[in-house]
Amino acid sequence: KLLNKGLSLSEISKITGKSRCYLRGLAYKRNIELESRPKKVTLEYRAIILMLAARGFHRKCIAERLCISTGSVEQVISSVPELVARRKRMKYESKRRRYKLQILKSVEANPQAIKQDIRNACPNAFYWLYRNEKEWLNKTMPLALKPSPPRKMQLK
Repeated sequence: KLLNKGLSLSEISKITGKSRCYLRGLAYKRNIELESRPKKVTLEYRAIILMLAARGFHRKCIAERLCISTGSVEQVISSVPELVARRKRMKYESKRRRYKLQILKSVEANPQAIKQDIRNACPNAFYWLYRNEKEWLNKTMPLALKPSPPRKMQLK
């Protein structure tokens, strides 16, 4: 209600005890235009930001194109749950592809390596895939070898 009355974020912050960033995010989620001093992120800019973000542009590119900060772009994008979910999924898939490639390259570079060697060569990739793609990891890893006892040295 206070945002709709046209009060400044500072005044509302003093009344409610909430931070200005929280209030700004709330205004974006409810499509309330704010009266900010350097008036940059208007409803028109917000629509452009959301359109570019939906097309897959990086937030830094959007910010440079509109001459605003990446934080402002991030705040607008974060106000739309569908975009947030899409970005999370894209980050997950990117990490999965990158880590799978690391494991495959390590296995290819060391054909005689055992599972422990691969795990030591790229631990981040191994443990991430172990948590998230265990079936693929077990198929890709070298087969476990039965340990053989060390030979005894014979004295002459």
